[in-house]
Amino acid sequence: MKFIAVTEQPELKYSRARLSDVKKIIANVNNKIKTSFTEQPQIIIGFISKYYSSHYEYVSSQVMAVLKPKLFIGCSAEDIVSSGMEVKDAMTFLIANLDEVQVNVFHINDSDLPDEDASPMAWEELIKVKASDKPKFLLFPEPFSSSADYLVKGLDYAYPNCVKVGGIPSGGYDPQEIALFYNDQVFYEGILGITLVGNLSIDTILAHSYKPIGKSYVITKADRNYLYELNNQNALTVIKDLLTSLNENERELSKKSMLIGILGNEFKTDIASDDFLIRELVGLEINHGALVVGEFLQTGKTIQFHVNDSALAIEDLRFKLNNYRKTHNLDSDQTAALIFSCLSRKDNYGYNQDGSYFKDYFKNIPLIGFFGNGEIAPTENQTFVHGYTTLICIIKKEGQ
Repeated sequence: MKFIAVTEQPELKYSRARLSDVKKIIANVNNKIKTSFTEQPQIIIGFISKYYSSHYEYVSSQVMAVLKPKLFIGCSAEDIVSSGMEVKDAMTFLIANLDEVQVNVFHINDSDLPDEDASPMAWEELIKVKASDKPKFLLFPEPFSSSADYLVKGLDYAYPNCVKVGGIPSGGYDPQEIALFYNDQVFYEGILGITLVGNLSIDTILAHSYKPIGKSYVITKADRNYLYELNNQNALTVIKDLLTSLNENERELSKKSMLIGILGNEFKTDIASDDFLIRELVGLEINHGALVVGEFLQTGKTIQFHVNDSALAIEDLRFKLNNYRKTHNLDSDQTAALIFSCLSRKDNYGYNQDGSYFKDYFKNIPLIGFFGNGEIAPTENQTFVHGYTTLICIIKKEGQ
């Protein structure tokens, strides 16, 4: 098992990328591959900045023609994370040869997904991998055309105890702007994923950027994403009372962003901030006395309001990276990492944060990733689509 990471930017920046830029970058990547690999790469994972959006098809064709991997998979991105830094207008690639690992690729649409009454066998037939093979999933659902929440719930049902991770691609604000790469093909909708079966494991580090404020509440009246009552009180009244009870620092943070955390496991008694799924408070519906939340809500669920905190974001990531390093003895020659950071972290905390902190603890481990629209990771043996988080996926030989 062997990994290298390569990140390249154009020598000169123009208002739009040029074909010559793409050609030079792929040639540079090829030269670096030749110094590390004596054989054809088994798989290349690539994340391509939106700077190259007018040439996505050319990028994929050049990767296949020049780099000659057996498999190329990737997606577009707003900005790139790699090699301890976060950069604009770049392409980044993880090149790998995986010993004793079988790789299967699928590109599917929402309309292909089995319905809620389907058996696990329907999912196995769609993905073309059996649950008994214990596959690990790497997922890239295009955000405008696919339901990542429904996808991961279905995969959890059909493939229990199998790791599912990924990032929701970015690089555009309208349909047909976000790209998925599969060999020399480019898709602008659907779900792109791979399964990995064999002598390989994926560990996850999920770091948060938010902290709870006030107390927790139970949803007593809601309709879809409209929240009407908490603890049998009007939701607008609850939030007004909450704001008056905050200290000065919390009040300032709440002005910048107010979030709602939905408790993932209602049976857990020792509740921490990590146990909440964070969703946006989209707005207020004054006429109906409701809060509008970026999630369909269920009565009986426990929620707590949260705010973004940059100091906590850094502290949480460093704490979890340090803990992981203490408990794992990684072979840097047979380990790589993918990092998926929420776009909100870039907007709120700036560049050169998450990627650089990873390198502080794991200097020699190849790392690539991107800022995206959500992170897919397990919590309490259940997979969720997270927001306002950084997800680091450690890919390594089984047993490390």
